[in-house]
This record gives sequence, C-alpha cells and structure tokens, in this order.
Amino acid sequence: MDNVTHTLIGVLVGEASATYTSRTQAGLSAPQRRNLLVTIMGVGSNLPDLDFLYSTVTGSKLDYLLHHRGHTHTVAGMIAIAALLGLAGEWWIRRLAARPATRDRVSLWMLCLLAPTLHIAMDAANNYGVHPWWPFDSRWIYGDSIFIIEPLFWAACGPLVFLLRTPVARWSVALVLIAGAGLTFLTGMVPIALAFAYVALALALSIAGWRLSKRTALAAGISLWLSVTAVFSATSQHLRERVAHIAAENFPTAVTLDAVLTPMPVNPFCWEVLFVQREADSVVLRRAMMSASPAVIAADQCPSRGMGVQITAPLQEIAAPSTPEMQWRGEVISRISQLRRVWRDRCQAEAMMRFARAPWLARIDQAWVLGDLRFDRESELGFAEIPVDPPEEPCPALVPSWTPPRTDLLGE
Repeated sequence: MDNVTHTLIGVLVGEASATYTSRTQAGLSAPQRRNLLVTIMGVGSNLPDLDFLYSTVTGSKLDYLLHHRGHTHTVAGMIAIAALLGLAGEWWIRRLAARPATRDRVSLWMLCLLAPTLHIAMDAANNYGVHPWWPFDSRWIYGDSIFIIEPLFWAACGPLVFLLRTPVARWSVALVLIAGAGLTFLTGMVPIALAFAYVALALALSIAGWRLSKRTALAAGISLWLSVTAVFSATSQHLRERVAHIAAENFPTAVTLDAVLTPMPVNPFCWEVLFVQREADSVVLRRAMMSASPAVIAADQCPSRGMGVQITAPLQEIAAPSTPEMQWRGEVISRISQLRRVWRDRCQAEAMMRFARAPWLARIDQAWVLGDLRFDRESELGFAEIPVDPPEEPCPALVPSWTPPRTDLLGE
C-alpha cells in the first residue's frame, strides 16, 4: 500500500487503542497516553518502507525491485522495528519525566509490535507480494485482492477529520479525502456511480466523527476498513475459481502456472487478470479485464490502468473469444529455453528473476529485455524492465535470497 494509507490506518488504530483501553489513575495522563499511542502507530506503520533507502543510494532499478518489501517486511524485521519503536517510546516517556503504569507500558509495546505487523499485512494484500517468513521460507506471498492505492481506506479514516487534536492534522486528513475524490472522478479508473459512493462514504464517516461519540465513530471507521478488505478478499477468492475454469476452457493445451488478480480502486466488480501459462517450450502471458458481475458491468465496460496503450512487451492478439465476463487484452510469448539461458548467464537476469512473477523476454531495439508484465504500463523501459544483452547495469552487490517466483519455469 501507499504510505498515505499506512499512515491514516495507523493513526486510526492508534486513536482506537487510546480510546478503547483505559488508563490507570497513577499512570500517564490521558493526553500523554493518547499522543504516545497514536504517534507509535502513525510512525511505526511506515517504518518497514525504509528499505527503499538502499536503492535510493545505489540508483539501481534492480536494487529497488529486490530490496523494497525486503528484510524490513519480514517477521525478523518486524521484531527489530518493534524494539526500536519501544525504545523510542521509553525515551519519550523519560524525557517527559512521566511515571507510566504497567498498563501504559503494555499498551506501548503491544502497539510497537502491531504497527509493523499491520504494515506487512496490508502490503501482503496486493499483487506485489511479501516474503514475511524469511530466513526460514523465502517464497513470495501474494494477496491479489487490494489495489495498491485504495481510496475507500481513506474514506474509512473520515472520523479523524474531527477527532485529531491539532488543526494541521485535521486539515491534512480532510485534504487526503478531497484528493481521493479527485482520484476517483478524474483518473477514469472508477465508474461515476462508485466515485459518488466514495464521496458519500467519506462524508458519512466524517460526519460520524463530528456528531457521534468518539468510540462509535472510530468503530465505524475501522468497520468500513475491515469490511472493504473482506469484500475484495472474498471476491478475489471467488474469481480465482472462475479464472481456472476459463483458462481450461479457452486454452486446453496450456498449463496455468499462476493467475495475477488486481481489482480496480473502489471497484470490486472489475479486475485485471494476468495468466501465466506454459505451452510446450513457451511461457505465455495473457492479459484480460474480468467482470465479477457482468450483469452489473460488462468486462469491456470496465475501466483499466491503460490496458489499451502501447507497452514495452511485444503484445499479440489472443485467439480466444471475449465475453461479457472476460475481455482479452493481448498476450506475449517467450521461449523458456531462452529465458533459462539468460537467467544462467546474466547476473542481472538472475537477480531479476528473484522478483519477476510474470516474466517475459524479447528483443527490443536490438537488445534482449527481461520484464515483469505485472508492471509494464508504458512503451519505454519502466521500473520492471531491464536490458540484459548487453547489460547496462553492473551486477547487484547485495542480492537477497528470495526464492524466484517462477521456479516452475526455471527448473529449480
């Protein structure tokens, strides 16, 4: 998820924790306790993303792909972050010369652990993936259920417009909600009816923070956040069964290795689907728009993130009929033998394959290019495409031990 979402949800949970857990008479004052818990959740919900600093220093796309959502997005990293947060909280308490009760310290350390855990869990919900069990298990885990930026999560934080204590904080949340409205109406990715639904929810939750008790308003916000997560997750699981059936029906000679599912923001009806299939010595990646409910909106009416624009991968037409449920949007075919050869011979390709879930290999402008079709959104080389012949980047210095997502193609 984006850091705005991590921050807002963290603050929402921090406010709820301070509100729903009682303080003792001899412990921290109510304002001190609330400030401590909200700050811990707001800051701690962003700390796992500090792993991007390494790629910022090196300036390497490969370093970004390999180290973002890296070691700080693991249980081991989570424990280290929790320890640092807890020590910072204890330092803050001593600086105030406050006398915390045992209950205050328990709350502090519980939220220090919850903040990075929540971050990793939210990141696991989309198609980028995480590998939380390193070093015991370095495989990627993909939730395939939440768009990378989900404005409905922002709407769930509407009560904070009136519940946060400083004008700057309250106005910051209000501006985020307004920005969410702009995204839903102006990007073309959200049907107009659902854009109005977002605005209605954001207003309703904001009014709840103004008119209802703090406990009730926070419960409403958290309930919306969890309900949105549950709806998209359940829809993803349902569609995965349909995708398997459609793949077998339309491509009987292909073995489906994976299906990447990505919902559109604010829209549980429209999903991008990326099939990863094997046919003889080829890996075939097939893109499509899928409707979870064709009676509500047909697949060819679903908005997308520019599926109609030219991308780097050399797409071809798919020889399968589109239906109201599934609108085919092109395929790219790569030879598995060539993919393995590049993987063995080029250190950049070996590193890239530790990330690529939907790999393609093709000649682009007289050079071999290796990419991941999940993130191919432009005609020029983007952040998930690298030239490997001749290599333009030196070998990565610190290649993490993530298990390549496509061991079923590489033979390991």
